Amino acid sequence: MRLSHDRKEPASPLVKHGDYLIEPRPFAMAGGWATHVQVWRDFGGHVSSAHLAPTEITYSREEADRRCIEHAIKAIEGGLELR
Repeated sequence: MRLSHDRKEPASPLVKHGDYLIEPRPFAMAGGWATHVQVWRDFGGHVSSAHLAPTEITYSREEADRRCIEHAIKAIEGGLELR
């Protein structure tokens, strides 16, 4: 089976922060972009992740990406635990 993604918007940037990988996943909705982000951590053979959904709406994809990254960094530095 082959999956095709017909995206008009470029993919969000992946950002490394310490041992964590941050993947912004904003999505378009009426009135702007909703923020959603996934955080990954590799424990040497075991990968764990968490979905974070800040309740923000932005007017551009770039702003949504930036806010997703900021939210994830704040969560990581605040003690986000992935096991």
